[in-house]
Amino acid sequence: MSRSDALRRRLLSAALALALAAVPRLFSQSTTATPAEPAKPPEAPVRAVTEEYYGTKVSDAYRYMENLKNPQVTAWMKAQNDYTRAMLGRIPHRAQLLARIKQLDESAPARLGTVRRLPGEHYFYEKFPAQADVGKLYLRHGLAAEETLLVDPEKLSTAGGPPYALNYYTPSHDGKYVAYGISPGGSENAVLHVLEAATKRESSETIDRAQFGDVISWRPDE
Repeated sequence: MSRSDALRRRLLSAALALALAAVPRLFSQSTTATPAEPAKPPEAPVRAVTEEYYGTKVSDAYRYMENLKNPQVTAWMKAQNDYTRAMLGRIPHRAQLLARIKQLDESAPARLGTVRRLPGEHYFYEKFPAQADVGKLYLRHGLAAEETLLVDPEKLSTAGGPPYALNYYTPSHDGKYVAYGISPGGSENAVLHVLEAATKRESSETIDRAQFGDVISWRPDE
């Protein structure tokens, strides 16, 4: 080994030692006992359903799981969730790491996405507040102007009902109108709305099952 190689190895060892010393305390050795390993995940019973399609018989061992109102199906899903949570809970320092990730994730007041700039300094954008579950649609006339909330999916949610989310949006060429899709419960079958930006007035017509919002286009006359 040459002197230069030895020097590089010593420098690398020193850098590694410094890096290890800088690791947060949450990754240090803990005396907390690891929870006992949970039982095996629950097995789903096999209940074959055979149907014939154009002379061909097709058997499905878990067809019954399509019925989410079946108490046995929901009980099996809950048991699977309990098992998964128990396994994740056994990961060393998981709680501390999760808290640190949450702290970093919420360090900024909000994040922006899908920004569209139109002539005349009109900015449409989605804004995700630090502790919000879904994004909201905003409009700003110039970077120094106050922002206007156009669409808030959370206002559509009711107690015990599914949450709503903004799937997509496309403003008209002059920014007078904006078409947007919104859906419940994580579904891709969005309902297409048209909103007048200045008044926030909704069109009386909507289009359901509008999955592909990226293909929305406006005519030149808006």
